[in-house]
Amino acid sequence: MLLPVAGHDGTKRGWLTAASIGLVLTLVGVSVLRESVRLSEVDIAALYERHAAASMIGGLTVFLVFTVLNIGMIAACIWLVLRGLSDRGVD
Repeated sequence: MLLPVAGHDGTKRGWLTAASIGLVLTLVGVSVLRESVRLSEVDIAALYERHAAASMIGGLTVFLVFTVLNIGMIAACIWLVLRGLSDRGVD
């Protein structure tokens, strides 16, 4: 897949888009298969009991703090990439 990208400047974006879409679809497919196998092996009743016990412990504040931190890091990465692309003059 990378060989056609190296030779053609006009189709570079199209090939990279196709490769990116293919990668995302592969990752989603593998994740669905993995979770299907995991759920087929797990005792759902015991899992619900564990979740009920875990919900009584708390930790929502820690979860929300790390969620905000992760969103901030993702936004910073996107900003850095966009800034790098604008410095190169890429639309």
